[in-house]
Amino acid sequence: MDETSEDNAAKDDHKLCQFPEADASSETKAVTVSTTDYETLAEGEFLNDAIIDFYLTYLHHEVLNKVDRSCVYVFGTQFYQCITTSSKAEDKELSSEERRYNRVKRWTKNVDLFSKDMVIFPICLEAHWFLIVAVKPGLVKEPRDPEDRITKGEPFLILLDSLGGTKPQAVKIIREYLTREWMAKKGGEESFSARNVKLFKPNKPHQENFTDCGLYLLHYIEKIFGCVAQFYWSKLPDLSDWFPKEEIDRKRFELATHIQNLAKVQNSITVFPDIPLNDGSSPPQRKSKRRQQAVIDDDVFEPEPPVSRRRRDEDPSTVSRRRRGEDPSAGLRRKAAESRVSQRTRKSSEKEKEKEKEDMTQEFQEKMLLGDEPRLASYKIPKRPKLKLTIRAKDPDLVEDDSSLGSKDTDERVPIPRAGLETSKVSGL
Repeated sequence: MDETSEDNAAKDDHKLCQFPEADASSETKAVTVSTTDYETLAEGEFLNDAIIDFYLTYLHHEVLNKVDRSCVYVFGTQFYQCITTSSKAEDKELSSEERRYNRVKRWTKNVDLFSKDMVIFPICLEAHWFLIVAVKPGLVKEPRDPEDRITKGEPFLILLDSLGGTKPQAVKIIREYLTREWMAKKGGEESFSARNVKLFKPNKPHQENFTDCGLYLLHYIEKIFGCVAQFYWSKLPDLSDWFPKEEIDRKRFELATHIQNLAKVQNSITVFPDIPLNDGSSPPQRKSKRRQQAVIDDDVFEPEPPVSRRRRDEDPSTVSRRRRGEDPSAGLRRKAAESRVSQRTRKSSEKEKEKEKEDMTQEFQEKMLLGDEPRLASYKIPKRPKLKLTIRAKDPDLVEDDSSLGSKDTDERVPIPRAGLETSKVSGL
């Protein structure tokens, strides 16, 4: 980078751009992107929270239409971190649910979440981005009559995790938060438990590496905002072929281009950090050196120490790996990826075996019909052994009964005639 570009980039503490712009008439707080944030767009790197917040704000203002904009609320990326981070000043006599809610209750002092059709929670947990969406949370108090559910809809949650995880702890915390928010804003005791509010985990495109989770989160929301009305109902559309993988491969390049355009207009910056980006013309990098090292280090598993009271809300494996100075999500990600590869390999092997068996059966049948089966040519029908029949009888025309059934002197039974004898001969006896 030359001196001129260094001077341009140094303006406003290496600030590149912001959205919305400073002079825009919007109540939304502007999100700033710096050169450090921009560098996380490099292939094989994790997107940081500034890039996530920047693009979420842009999608909400520019992609979502005006009619739906007032019906959709998007939390910032710091919300979940704030609700799960404790402090020494908290009242220990309160329950964990109450303490968590007190940490974030001011986030919505001017917002009624239950008047929204959709509330979006972007979450980063153990260095992994995923998404929880609350749909029509205000209907939790409505009568649960089936006809009313058809016309008005029903409240439910959607979990979108590009690694296919279930994230039960995160879902539990969001349910508790909505319950506490209802109590604080509506004054009732409605529960957002699994019994009242269903959780949907639709089949969708998944990431194939360890670093693109942030890209998938942003792309999930961008696709939802493209037609948000179809996600207002519990009968969700089929998302198995939601979008091709090539759209994710180009996502970093598109984000970088968008930031560059804003930086040129807002701050006249023309030179940017030189980072590897894929415009879709070449295969993307699948792992960063940092992630590769984390996976290598995670190959050795050690017993997990007990969880301290201060970090009771955290996963035990996260605390253990943090103490050892490791990436806490490396092992989980590697196991998830290996499990999916193993399942695909096993299914492929089973299909190949079935296909081979069908081909062999069909080939054998064809040979049988055409007479080309070589085993039939050498096959000889075995000869039956000759049977020697001897009949012991005094009279050649009669068969004498077994003498063991009675004495010869007292046996008065009439002998059975052979076939073809005349009746007169029998009566003469």
